[in-house]
Amino acid sequence: MKYLIALSAFCLFTINAIAQQPGAEPAPKKELFRSVSQMPQFNGDLDKYLSDNIHYPEAALKNRHEGKVNVEFVVNSDGTVSDAKVLRSISPELDAEAIRVIMAMPKWKPGRQNGQLVNVVYVLPINFTITQPYSIEEISDVAKQPDEEPKPGDAPKQAAVFRYVEQMPEFPGDINKFIAQNIHYPKEDIKNQVEGRVFTQFVVNEDGSLSDIHIVRSVSPTIDAEAIRLVQSMPKWKPGKQNGRVVKTYYNLPLTFKLDDNK
Repeated sequence: MKYLIALSAFCLFTINAIAQQPGAEPAPKKELFRSVSQMPQFNGDLDKYLSDNIHYPEAALKNRHEGKVNVEFVVNSDGTVSDAKVLRSISPELDAEAIRVIMAMPKWKPGRQNGQLVNVVYVLPINFTITQPYSIEEISDVAKQPDEEPKPGDAPKQAAVFRYVEQMPEFPGDINKFIAQNIHYPKEDIKNQVEGRVFTQFVVNEDGSLSDIHIVRSVSPTIDAEAIRLVQSMPKWKPGKQNGRVVKTYYNLPLTFKLDDNK
């Protein structure tokens, strides 16, 4: 499966992510510039970074979603990136992936105005284009018996992905505690009072690692991106088993984002 990411110039758990409102006075709002004498610059080859790090979501491939996602973010005076949001949306999956890869960027060379380092708003358009036909592996809803052992000289077969198995995958520990300690309610959604349940789906591989993480039900681009980031940060799971053998298994994890009413 091949695709092109082009850069333009410029089992179920319900987890409540509660936005806590601190009692202290809020920090002063940072001054933002949109045009400065020296604009921020990515450290290195931005096209290569995107092509190496962005992943075309499986759901977007299946539905043949293509187009340009315009993302706005702030390059802070220390070079860090923050406050990413989608200005032009294509689909929840592509929006979330665009935000994820931007928030994962290394530090930039910050912008300057009158010789001083400043916080600069930057807009980055990312083109998602499927360049060749692709195939999505047929996934059975019923666990099958393992195939017979391959004969010498046979090409290796891609491991099947199951939806239902005798022993479903398990998180290694208290998943509620992990999510409560690691999830972050996006500031933009707190400001806009955005709440809801986002449904993630991913594959728990035979070694317990997670892959093919995507959104099957969206709330907002920033909440979707946070849900994907959280799942990506999880330690290895206990893999699922069928007929005594570890197998790849699909897993659905809903996350409920709810604002604290006691504000």
